[in-house]
Amino acid sequence: MRKTHVAAIIAVLAFFGLFIGNFGQYQLAAMPIAVFTKLGLTSQQFASIMTAPMMLSIVLSFVSGSLMDKFGIKPVVAVGFILSSIGFIIRPFATTYSVMLIAMILTGLGCCIFNANMSKIVGQLFPAQMVGRIIGVIMLGATVSMTAAYSTAVFFPTLEIAFWFSAGFSVVVMLAWFVLVSTKALKGDGAARETSVPIKEAIGHAAKSKDIWFMGLAFAFMLGGIMVTSTFQPLALITLRGFSESYANSFATTLTIGNIAGTFIGPFLVLRAKRMKPFLVAILIIAVVCTVFMIEMPPAFMYGASFILGFVRSAFITIVISFPFFFKGIGPKYAGTAGGITSSLMVLGAVVIPTYIVAPLAKDFHQYFWAAAVCMALCLVFTLLMTDIKKVQPEA
Repeated sequence: MRKTHVAAIIAVLAFFGLFIGNFGQYQLAAMPIAVFTKLGLTSQQFASIMTAPMMLSIVLSFVSGSLMDKFGIKPVVAVGFILSSIGFIIRPFATTYSVMLIAMILTGLGCCIFNANMSKIVGQLFPAQMVGRIIGVIMLGATVSMTAAYSTAVFFPTLEIAFWFSAGFSVVVMLAWFVLVSTKALKGDGAARETSVPIKEAIGHAAKSKDIWFMGLAFAFMLGGIMVTSTFQPLALITLRGFSESYANSFATTLTIGNIAGTFIGPFLVLRAKRMKPFLVAILIIAVVCTVFMIEMPPAFMYGASFILGFVRSAFITIVISFPFFFKGIGPKYAGTAGGITSSLMVLGAVVIPTYIVAPLAKDFHQYFWAAAVCMALCLVFTLLMTDIKKVQPEA
């Protein structure tokens, strides 16, 4: 099989891997009453199972980046897909918080590996000028899945049936990875072939980059804010505004449609800018404003704010996630490990901020969203500290 065909197959499977990982996660947010009833949860427990797919990722993102630099794409991703499928199969049988927590932790491992190594995988398989656009298309898998989760919840008669659907989808993606991805083709001719990098060397080199740490902290606060709003938006509208579950989900669906638009359009917009940093600062300011008023507006304005917020957040992530491939001193050689560092910080924020800071300390849903706006503002601060990426060739 030609390497170009393998690259396309990997991109498609990465899309569906991100799709099912996020779809399964956001099924919980789309069906909150059923989840609370079945498991008898508190708000903090609900936040913890929503963020559970990212818990092991705090460490595994870092490790998986180094392992992929050493062993290559196929075996590392395969392990993630296997463990994710096991988690999805456990979910329908979960009747307690602890079992569901374990299942949800496992479901996130496939996404974790792809997120940590997105820059490495795409940069290795596609020309440098296509990296941003290909990542944008792959990241659509995550954003489309959120829209699908919120809009299809009404069609599943029970929570168990919804969970079995996700389990079946996950197993299909796992099997497709084993059958369709050729390790031999990945090691074929070309400048972008896989090379073995000593793990200690890769970690030491990537960890010296200030830009990697600034990027990771920006992602930590961005994902922390996203998880607060995504987890509690429908529940807040049901509780505070008296909306039905399907009506509340319509606002979350609108936000995820904005995610899709931002993922697809963001990289094309930034290509028109001479420098990326002013563009990123502008969209983060918009994110702060929209987050503050997200559940307080009249419905018509809330739809608009939800769409805009989804757009700018997704555009930011899609653009910035490719930065390690272009940072001075990182490039394709250390991009996997560098992506592991940034992804570890990202999921640390996504888990710790909503579960252990906002949920226990915020007194009401209004404060949840004010806290999320503060996260967007802190993301802006660390974005300002990063080197402004120009239209450059990646480091060798």
